[in-house]
Amino acid sequence: MEVQTNPLIDLHFFVRAIASGDAPSPGIAALDEAAKVARELETELGSPLGWGLLEGNLPAARSAAELVDVFGRLPERFELRLTGKSIAPRAGAVRFARALLAAEEAFLAQVWPRHQEALTRASGALARTLAPRERACFDFIHQHLGLELPAEPLPVALVAQGPRPQGFTFRRPGGRTLSVIAVEGRPELLVLETVLHEAIHALEVHSGGRGSALDQLRARLGAGGVTDADPLSREAIHGLIFIQAGETVRRLVDPSHRHYGEVAGVYAKAQRSASVELPIWKDYLDGKLTRDAAIERIATELLAKHPPAPAAP
Repeated sequence: MEVQTNPLIDLHFFVRAIASGDAPSPGIAALDEAAKVARELETELGSPLGWGLLEGNLPAARSAAELVDVFGRLPERFELRLTGKSIAPRAGAVRFARALLAAEEAFLAQVWPRHQEALTRASGALARTLAPRERACFDFIHQHLGLELPAEPLPVALVAQGPRPQGFTFRRPGGRTLSVIAVEGRPELLVLETVLHEAIHALEVHSGGRGSALDQLRARLGAGGVTDADPLSREAIHGLIFIQAGETVRRLVDPSHRHYGEVAGVYAKAQRSASVELPIWKDYLDGKLTRDAAIERIATELLAKHPPAPAAP
């Protein structure tokens, strides 16, 4: 992985965190105004997931002034993959970039030095926990999820604060990805797990997911009538990623580690899938089941407990 920090990306996610209520305002008027514009833009995007249409373009800019130009070259319209809805966020994105430009000077002078210290500490922690075991962690993920490893390192940008869920992966123009991880106030091993979690998302983008365990489960649920747009499908696929990332840290880095899904209540919120997947996937990682058998058992139990609604006539 290629871990980096970038003040523009940090500014962007700090403003989003203020806008969502996940970070307190530092009392800088221009940042508060940028947060207001961010809330308006999120309404235009339709949901927090809509930010991904814009944020893959962040690495193309080195300053907020450049971001105004980058966002100004966005396509006029986007079609949302899951809903098929067409939106036209370019004007709002440019308005948001201009709000970041108005806040950038104050942010760099009053906020960035403290954020930079937090990012330096987090980078050092990753160097201690992940770097010596990086190859083993990725081999473990490849072995059990079947995701191919890329020829080039996966870029990861650390930011001090961001909106929940504090980890994001975006497609960049040209096919690469960008993962962004918020680190402030979070234990080192949870940051590490989030890095691996987002790496799994990035690996799926790079490989197309073909032949992976995630692809298998998605297809098996689809054969049972659960479409990709069904919340159960998204919950089950994401659940495997949470479990695999958490178990990678627990088994290869620190046996006392508690999964992010457990600590943050993700498994409790997604209990219908987590209660099925956790014991089965751990048995698979222990070598008690083949991957095919684990996927089949998960899908069979999920479909038995939560059969899809019959199609409308």
